[in-house]
Amino acid sequence: MVLQGKDNAYFNQMRRLYTEKLFADVVFVVQGEEIPAHKGIIAARSKFFENMFLSNGILDFLFGHG
Repeated sequence: MVLQGKDNAYFNQMRRLYTEKLFADVVFVVQGEEIPAHKGIIAARSKFFENMFLSNGILDFLFGHG
């Protein structure tokens, strides 16, 4: 399957998740601004966040306790 162009249904669906904040399950706070996000999408795009979300919590992830 090849995804092409901004008119592709997939990209429109992803854009809708973002713009309407549908099913956001995590919030990042950056310089006081809250940014809703989706763990599954972030984890799929970033090994760092995948590992963090798979850990038993942020302290375990950062300090290896558990």
